Amino acid sequence: MVGALMRSEEARIEVIGLGLDAEQFHYRPYKLAFEEVVERYYADDPIDPLTIAEAIAPRAAEMWSISEREAVDKFVALSAQVFEGSPADHVKIIKHHADLQALIGIAANALHEASYQERSPEEIAGVLSTEAAKIVTGALTHSESHSFGELGRRWTRQKQEEIAARAAGVELGARYGIAAIDQYVKGHRPSELFILGGDAGIGKSALAWAMGRNFALSQMKQAPERRIGTLILSLEMGEEPSSSRFAQMEARFPGEKLREGDLTRAELTAIAAKWAAHRELPLWVNHSGELRESQLKAIVVDHVRRHNVGVVIIDHFRFITTDERFRDKNDADEQIVKFLKANLAKDLNLAVTCLAHTRDIEVGRRPTMNDLRGNKMISAFADLVAFPYSPWRASSVHERERDLVAREDFELIWAKVRQGAEGVGELYMDLSTQTVR
Repeated sequence: MVGALMRSEEARIEVIGLGLDAEQFHYRPYKLAFEEVVERYYADDPIDPLTIAEAIAPRAAEMWSISEREAVDKFVALSAQVFEGSPADHVKIIKHHADLQALIGIAANALHEASYQERSPEEIAGVLSTEAAKIVTGALTHSESHSFGELGRRWTRQKQEEIAARAAGVELGARYGIAAIDQYVKGHRPSELFILGGDAGIGKSALAWAMGRNFALSQMKQAPERRIGTLILSLEMGEEPSSSRFAQMEARFPGEKLREGDLTRAELTAIAAKWAAHRELPLWVNHSGELRESQLKAIVVDHVRRHNVGVVIIDHFRFITTDERFRDKNDADEQIVKFLKANLAKDLNLAVTCLAHTRDIEVGRRPTMNDLRGNKMISAFADLVAFPYSPWRASSVHERERDLVAREDFELIWAKVRQGAEGVGELYMDLSTQTVR
């Protein structure tokens, strides 16, 4: 395959588009050739067997213990070889063997930890599952440190890939089909933590669950093997009330009637039919109760592995507990938000949204980041912080009687948008039917 990359533009386009990493090459001389081809590809520099061979000959000659001239001849001869199968088949083989080697290393580390018995089984299992998930998601980092020049090359390459992706109609980051979010966030990217805060009953869950459903709907435009899954961790609500929430979304049906069981067979049949129309949605809901960090991570890792989950919504913050005991609740809050950012969003390369309560706010005042309950680290570690706000709740009887404000009119106050601008988006939320737009 390396020979084909040196001589064929078609092979380069196919292989580079599959996300093969140079670190996945076990044979170091081939790794050198691959790195040189990729760097020249993104720099629009000439690529041919002789140019590549001469560029890497000094390092390859040292590895092979031969002269530079002999190294050049070996790579030129390699480029003339014809290999069986497609480049994509060879990429799969390389990744397969690289993943197996990585798993062997992870298993060896786990065996070492278990034999010394200095960490709990939950901690060891958490690390094991996280590292294994990184392999599944292709997010295993082989070198955390990069030179300034390498950072520049990596950044340029990433932006070139994004330009190509946009030209091909691929959206960058998760877009939720809600203008009050998408216009400010410009795509919720993997590794980003979004804290959605607000009073109890303000509509945080309705908004977050609509985000998850909308993203899942958008993925139906993709081929099944390319769909990104969504996982909602319903830690606060059980299966029946959360399922009723989806029934409302699907059929725009009043929640009061569902709660009372006041619906006809025809209405039930209509709701079931609309739900069935979306039965292939790549969306999963977990109804576990209060979860420790390691338990939550294990659930997420399993869904990443089995369902290609890339978007995670946690409902909500107060139902997560730390593996380690803290006397100070603020210290526990800080550990949880660090866990959400570092161990879920960043390590597993996921777009994570977590709901959080605000402190009691006097009627009429719009919330700010200082109103989030717990340590200020909750907002400090988040990439995105927003608050749903209801002008109706703050309105006077006079304003309501004159229809100067509607119950369904909401604002989404953006208190923090990393790499973006703060502001206020407009929302329509009919909480009785879970309609959000």
